[in-house]
This record gives sequence, C-alpha cells and structure tokens, in this order.
Amino acid sequence: MAPSATETIQASAPVEDITKLTGDERAAALKANSKDRPLDVFTYGGHPISGHQREPIHQIRIPKLATLEDEREWRKLHHAAALRWLGLNGYNNEGAGGHVTVRDPILTDHFWINPHGVSFSHMKPEDLCLVNEEGEVVRPGNMHAINPAGFSIHVAVHKARPDVIAACHCHSVPTKAFSALGCKLEPINQDACRFYEDHAIYVHRLTLVPGVASRINQKLHLQTGFQ
Repeated sequence: MAPSATETIQASAPVEDITKLTGDERAAALKANSKDRPLDVFTYGGHPISGHQREPIHQIRIPKLATLEDEREWRKLHHAAALRWLGLNGYNNEGAGGHVTVRDPILTDHFWINPHGVSFSHMKPEDLCLVNEEGEVVRPGNMHAINPAGFSIHVAVHKARPDVIAACHCHSVPTKAFSALGCKLEPINQDACRFYEDHAIYVHRLTLVPGVASRINQKLHLQTGFQ
C-alpha cells in the first residue's frame, strides 16, 4: 500500500492545564482541536491521547489531496492493493467471484470495480473498470467485461449508502461455510463485535433481476454489512 499521511495531534489545552483534565476531557479537547470523528463513532488507529500523554504525537491518517484527480488515483492505487492483499490471503476465487468497489470522487454516481476473470493477485490500478449505476462500463476506466452479479450487489450497496466509499465481498472457503449456517456473527471477539447488531442476513436468492437491488437496499439501509 502507498504510504499514508501523518499528522501531529495535540490537545487544545495548554500543557500546564492538561493535568487538570480527565482522560475523557483530554480526548474531547483533542477531538475539538483536530476536527476528528467523535469518540462514539467508529474510527481507526490508536487513540491519539489518553492517560498522562502530554507531548504531541503522530498518527496515521488518510492524506488530504490537492485535487479530485489526485484523489481518484489514490483510491485506485489502494483499491488495487486491497485486491492483491485479498488474493494473497486466499480470498481470490480466481477472479470469477468476489468484488471490491470504490466510489469515484469525480463521478460520484460511478464506482470502480475489478474486471471479470482477472486474478486479485495481479491487479493493477489501470486494470480497474469504471461503471455507472446502469451497469455501463465507461472511460477513463478499463473497457473490460465485469461480472453482472457482482455489479447488482454492489450498485445496491452504493445506492443505499451514499456515505459508503468502498464495499467488498469475497468467496473464501470459511465465509462460504459460515454463510451456509444462515446465522449472524456472534460477538465473540473484537472483529465480530464491530458488526454487533449492525449487519443483516440476505435470505433471498441472488439472481439478475431488478428486485435484487431493492431487497439489498432494504437490508443495508441501516446496517454496516450483510451476508
């Protein structure tokens, strides 16, 4: 993956006043100063200030890019890298099934998708296809065929959740076996807790008919994920 930006984070209160704040108060001051997401909303990375931290610290963050064209290239680069990581870890399914899509920052009703039949493990940014909500592959993306079933799933996700930048689904052996059980994830570890009461089960058959998108929309309107 390409290097991410780093930024220096520090509390808004002067150093001499920090000892008078509780851990939560320090965190609140930090959030107000850095305009980061609030503590009760999911974020990533280590907590920037806690306990007796007084000196400014660095934190990995998504870089702020100068132009939308730069952001498009940055998203495509990380899109291809994510697909390669999935391939390296056995989620490939030889390019026939499984997709990662990323919303385009310029044409926001379009998204990038991996081409049909191309191995995850060999994906490059220039391999990615740009597709609109009608399923039309357009330039400046790779003019290559895409999987229509994958498109049907992902277009429903992106339509239902305009706030979602990227979506991923794979066909690994463990996930296929678990999906056959027809049950939700139990909150037995940190990874599963991320989806606690925030995912749904799609019980209908996935076929290439218009009703698929609307049913997925209903499932995903308030949920983070579904299976």
